[in-house]
Amino acid sequence: MFKRNSKGGRVLSSSPLGNRLSLAPSEMTRQVVTAGWLRFSLPEQRLATQIDFIAQSLGTPVAGRKRRVIEELAPTRREDAEPSSLSAVHGLSCFPLHTDGAHLIEPPRFIVLGCVNPGSTAVPTVLTRFQDLGVDGKAGVFLVRNGRRSFYSSIRDRCRPFIRFDQGCMTPIDDHARHTMNAIAERAAGIEQTAIYWRRGDVLILDNWSMLHGRGVPSSSLSPDRRILRASVR
Repeated sequence: MFKRNSKGGRVLSSSPLGNRLSLAPSEMTRQVVTAGWLRFSLPEQRLATQIDFIAQSLGTPVAGRKRRVIEELAPTRREDAEPSSLSAVHGLSCFPLHTDGAHLIEPPRFIVLGCVNPGSTAVPTVLTRFQDLGVDGKAGVFLVRNGRRSFYSSIRDRCRPFIRFDQGCMTPIDDHARHTMNAIAERAAGIEQTAIYWRRGDVLILDNWSMLHGRGVPSSSLSPDRRILRASVR
């Protein structure tokens, strides 16, 4: 079940040059860590430049799979998707809750998303704080696939501050891990999630170490023009 959030969120002003935000970086970081996410709106012009500025304010931007700091996300059919990606598994269907960059030794600290085009049909991004699922996540071993850099890991560990969860690149190895993955799916279906219905110029910052996010409803053939920009921050 989703809690609709189509108009809420704090609006931050920007200068005519689009390179100065009214909220100090330290306050922005505090709000994201406290709430798990922060949403606001910016002028549509030069949105990629604004996202890059925000990412640099939060930490160190890191390049994604195609060596780009600002990535463009669009609905992708299975046959056209990158191997081991969620699109390769789910195509245009719903995306399950996940951590971005779960295939890395240390996933990005923050994810900055910006809406270039919400598409012809509303396709929300859904958010859930991991702790709200009531799953410990420390038991169970998963194989995290990352080519020659694959490794074994749990979802949580007392020695690290972040969670790691992505069905696209994580395969349960033991019964504990399989039970945990099933429990996450069952409990996610039974709790209220926040649904972000995108508008042009919307920006969403996620605490990727504590929040899970996904795609709430399937992308239909009416929304091939949906475009979301993403920057990952270490």
